[in-house]
Amino acid sequence: RTMSNSLKQQHENDNGFKYDWVFNTRFDFALNEQFNFEEMPTDKVMIPKYDTFNDQCSFATSGVMDYACGVYGKLDDYVDEGIEFSGESTWKRHIQEIVHEVDYNHPFAPNSYGCNRNSLIRE
Repeated sequence: RTMSNSLKQQHENDNGFKYDWVFNTRFDFALNEQFNFEEMPTDKVMIPKYDTFNDQCSFATSGVMDYACGVYGKLDDYVDEGIEFSGESTWKRHIQEIVHEVDYNHPFAPNSYGCNRNSLIRE
């Protein structure tokens, strides 16, 4: 997350613009539907939910994602707080710093927009 977001920031700075929306996903993740970005809140990180807090895919405006991708700089703090050292747990703790309450009522709702376990590309 950190390196890909740093490359995005450098590209934005070099070209004098900010992306409207930024997706952060695993390489084997596919979005199976189109999103209506005009209806999306611009102050939240959109995250799919299933069994556990999902760290496979997220999206947000460029500025919000800049903060979200700073999670690695806070790992020691979260571990010191007693947060389990796992992708899901630390990502959830960090996202809660941004939005204070996670809202799953968005296009990543289970079985909607295909953003769930079935979105992993498998042979």
